[in-house]
Amino acid sequence: LRDLAMAADLPLTSTGCSAEVTGDDMVRKRLVCIDIIRGITMAVMVFVDMVGGAYSSINHSPWNGVHLADFVMPFFLFTCGVSLALSLKSLEGQRMAVIRKVLWRCFMLFMVGILIQGRWFWTLDLSTVRIMGILQRIAIAYGIAALIKVFVPTWQPWQPRNQPSVPAEGCMDMWLIARYAPQWASVLLSLLAYLMVAHVVGVPRVGCSAGDWMHREDYRCNVAGWIDTSIFGAHHLYHQDKHDRALGFDPEGLATTLGCIFTVYVGVHVGHAHLLIGAQEPWRCMRHWLLLAFALLTLAFCILPAVPLNKRMWSISYNLFMSGSACLLLIALRAVETLATRSTEGQRDLVASWARTSSVLLMPFRWLGTNALLFFVFSDSGGVLDVLVRSIYYRQPENNIVTWFQGVVLMDWFGLRCPGWTKVKPNIDQGPDGECTMIIAYSFLEICLWCCICSLLFRKRIFWKL
Repeated sequence: LRDLAMAADLPLTSTGCSAEVTGDDMVRKRLVCIDIIRGITMAVMVFVDMVGGAYSSINHSPWNGVHLADFVMPFFLFTCGVSLALSLKSLEGQRMAVIRKVLWRCFMLFMVGILIQGRWFWTLDLSTVRIMGILQRIAIAYGIAALIKVFVPTWQPWQPRNQPSVPAEGCMDMWLIARYAPQWASVLLSLLAYLMVAHVVGVPRVGCSAGDWMHREDYRCNVAGWIDTSIFGAHHLYHQDKHDRALGFDPEGLATTLGCIFTVYVGVHVGHAHLLIGAQEPWRCMRHWLLLAFALLTLAFCILPAVPLNKRMWSISYNLFMSGSACLLLIALRAVETLATRSTEGQRDLVASWARTSSVLLMPFRWLGTNALLFFVFSDSGGVLDVLVRSIYYRQPENNIVTWFQGVVLMDWFGLRCPGWTKVKPNIDQGPDGECTMIIAYSFLEICLWCCICSLLFRKRIFWKL
């Protein structure tokens, strides 16, 4: 535990390599709580990807509504925004360097997404490869938010030389909103453009009208599906209509990705607040974050009677609700992180001791968060390692170590159950909740295995980044 506690205080540079800590590094040192949120998000992603097929209550909501799996994507976009604000701090005044860095990262994320979700590492059918996806959505939303941050100036009124650039605390630091008002305006314009598409534009087909998606899942009258099908073709989308293969829909499609820019920029604003006041006055910064979270959640619940929560269409109520929820989780983890420092400074009160213990217990999620891309690609979310391991078998493809572990070790030796699972077809079909205990145990074991792997990489200061 002492080693873990010492590791928790080690700063990380923006490149992920060990380096001497300068004064500027300490100011822009990455937030440990952001790594923890990213790690929690990735762990939940793996869990719902593996278990969601057997437990519909935690899988993605079929249409309107929110399940556990629907928290993953917006939380990850939020953390990308915070990381964007922190990572570009070191390149202020170097616009071309920032543009090159952002464009290269977006290109690599997009290509890795096609590589993983198109199974390029196995075969790649250009006629049916899925063009959009999780990493592709992150690349586009991240890239646009970064360009807004680079090209749209901040608003800073004239100040006397002897006046500090950061005003004294007051009105929950609303001056932060005013300083970045031009950037907020650009982001809100992109959000308004998506709202026009989602609620004003109707599919030009008989019987279709604007906003039909709020009432039912109908690919024929879904405006986002119509736009994505017109651009990419239905064969390159995640879903195709069972009755008409020319109709398609992608939950990570290009049309709905326009609304994700707002989610990323909320994270960017949180990062701005940390850089300006959070590094020196964390509680003051958390009060501003709390104001932001309260405003977002209030707006979400006010809009909810008119616009349902819908992850697949990235509805405005869902967007606001998830952004506010991510802010609340960040506040809670940042508070634990701040209180834990009191223990290291010699203040051994009960609250500090509890926070220190909590920070140690959360350390595995930090390990996962610092190597989130590696975890995503090789875990069951990306499936690369699973495919490679299953490709080694004895006589028959089903005689591989994964099938043996699930069927023999977990089910035969430990007596866990999973109706419908067979050695020939080791898939988890949708069924009544509470029956497939084997896949729950297997998912937890995989997450623990990746915690160990990422722990070793963390200790060696090895981080896979694009």
